[in-house]
Amino acid sequence: PLEALQQAGYVDQEFFVSGTANVYDWDADNNPVVRTPDALYTTRIIVRRPADVQEFNGTVWVEPLNPTLLIDLDRMWQLHYAQILREGDAYVGITSKPVTIASLKKFDPVRYAPLSMANPLPLDDPLSCESPGSGALNTATRETEDGLIWDIMSQVGAVLKSAGSQNPLGAPARFVYGEGWSQTGGYALRYFSTIGPLAKLADGSPVYDGWLTGGATAPADINQCSFVESAADPRNQIRPNGVPVISIRTQGDFFSLEYRPDDSDPPGERYRLYELAGPTHDTASIFQNFPPDADIIASGVTPPNPSVCGYKQVTDFPYEYYFNAAAENLKLWSDGFAPPHGDRFQYDFANPNHLDNNVKDQYGNAVGGVRSPYLDVPIATYTMGTPGEMLTCMLLGQKVPFDKDVLRQLYPSHDDYVARVTESTMALVKDRFLLQVDAEKIIAEASHRGHALAADLE
Repeated sequence: PLEALQQAGYVDQEFFVSGTANVYDWDADNNPVVRTPDALYTTRIIVRRPADVQEFNGTVWVEPLNPTLLIDLDRMWQLHYAQILREGDAYVGITSKPVTIASLKKFDPVRYAPLSMANPLPLDDPLSCESPGSGALNTATRETEDGLIWDIMSQVGAVLKSAGSQNPLGAPARFVYGEGWSQTGGYALRYFSTIGPLAKLADGSPVYDGWLTGGATAPADINQCSFVESAADPRNQIRPNGVPVISIRTQGDFFSLEYRPDDSDPPGERYRLYELAGPTHDTASIFQNFPPDADIIASGVTPPNPSVCGYKQVTDFPYEYYFNAAAENLKLWSDGFAPPHGDRFQYDFANPNHLDNNVKDQYGNAVGGVRSPYLDVPIATYTMGTPGEMLTCMLLGQKVPFDKDVLRQLYPSHDDYVARVTESTMALVKDRFLLQVDAEKIIAEASHRGHALAADLE
């Protein structure tokens, strides 16, 4: 959304960040300890901030960029950039994994030559390893070390709060919130559950003031040679550790079914989990904001192609509205104003389709979870992805519009449809799951759709 940045008076800048980072491991009591100290690194950050520093409101969102497709993807930025721009927040994305550094170097070997997240150990050291398996989540070689990211995140966050000339924001941030999506949602879980207590500023306060995660997998491995697979393992417990955390799961996030902690309100354990009924892990809007295919190909990567999934209509569920509200609720929680609790999904565990075993209503839509007018005043069925070799198809769902007979049974007129959407939407505003500005968009969309719907109701 470069045009949106420019219209909001923002700049989009790139910086290199260099330093040393520890590699962590687990001790016998399942506590994090330094395994290898002072590994050299150079990575890059993307900074989006108001061009006029006076317009910066003091809040910055820091996202380890998602590397699952082997390129840097600003997935959390895509999900709530509209609210960032409206509020005058800043955003910082961090190149977070060696596999995307390799892609950047293919894209521009000269520009990105300095980037490195190298393994600090000799390659024949028993602690040097290649990740087993295949795929972007597990790809690692002995030459690199995924585990450098934790101190990188801490150091970047601390710089953003500093008054020094190295701060790329032009002014110290008052609040730094971390965030992550999918694989790097797992980075967020690992950071605040394990590393956060180790990362303090000079006054003893935490580097990060809270966390917003979306579509998270399990907490990420603490280093690339340490694998913790069980959700019951104490090292994989989700612990807010004194800062507020809001996690969001979509209906399509089947892979995180074992990671659904209860909500919690005590000061040291502030946690919310919202399960959104309807959207899949990826939607049509996400692909609209990807880098150009030519740039992806120049990085040595094959662009994702949703058309191979054979879906008649890719789901267009606007889950970004819920992320806008969650971001504002997280800020309020930092000031002591707790966010709402959300209903959880209902599951049919006897259903062999592990990709979509939510209990369904008579129209094929999910029961339970945080609701929306798209399901409570439905004109379509939202189905989840289909299994197969294509990761894209598993994470991307379909929207199947109702036929005319069903629409006529549900709505006597398009005015009735719009009125019911309005009622459903405003109830969500009252409950703080939607912002007023986004509610107005939903109602306007329903009104526009309602006129088209009138022809089907005649």
